[in-house]
Amino acid sequence: MKDNEIRGLVLDWFYDRRRQQRWELPSAADIGSPSGVTDQNVVLICDQLGQHGLIDWKPIHQLGGVSFGHGKINANGVDVIEGTVTSPISISMDNSQNITISNSSNTAISGSNTQANTITIQDLISQIQNAEATWEEKEEAKGLLKRFLSHPLVASVSGSLVGLLD
Repeated sequence: MKDNEIRGLVLDWFYDRRRQQRWELPSAADIGSPSGVTDQNVVLICDQLGQHGLIDWKPIHQLGGVSFGHGKINANGVDVIEGTVTSPISISMDNSQNITISNSSNTAISGSNTQANTITIQDLISQIQNAEATWEEKEEAKGLLKRFLSHPLVASVSGSLVGLLD
């Protein structure tokens, strides 16, 4: 697991405890015990988050570096988690959502995914138009994309993106 992913897990752990206002140190088990991540890795990540002003961090130094410490999230860290500011250090957040629906019909679930899909489709169209290919190849690619987006199942989850190809 990459450091930016561990940073996201640790910062999220502190965020979930922001109302407690206690100085704490998460363990690898507290953040889900990702493969290969040790408690010492978590301490080093906390030190990084503290250096970049996302948590208030009090390290305890021993020979060879930081071996322990405790911290709590601060306003900058909260703003990064909530997406109102950009992080000063690379952080990968898991923004997936789990939704369970039972015994329901005609249920619509929405989030920010429509805009992301529109941007992705627009980027794809732009890449096709700017590709080093013949006019015929570009038209064929746009036709295939339009046919894909027109499929009833794809259209039901992607909205009215077909109009972007006209």
